[in-house]
Amino acid sequence: MQIDILGEGENLERLKKNVKKALEKLPYIDYKLSIIKNSATIDSYGIPRTPALVINGRVVYFGYVLNIKELKTLLHVEYYKSLKQKTDC
Repeated sequence: MQIDILGEGENLERLKKNVKKALEKLPYIDYKLSIIKNSATIDSYGIPRTPALVINGRVVYFGYVLNIKELKTLLHVEYYKSLKQKTDC
């Protein structure tokens, strides 16, 4: 699962920390984590505010820092969606 965190500054760091902590609680998820700070790349996603979380190329939320519990739920759901997509092919 490709996970991209978009943004800069304190909110980016807080979100990155929370994502890593949530992923520690979900050891079954195989992931690659990328941090994107380039404003042109961020603009290409069409989001009005950062930080943002992009999973497998799809913006799943933006605008504030999710807590660990919220991220854990979101990552779990997105993981199973990605598995379902693989089996539907």
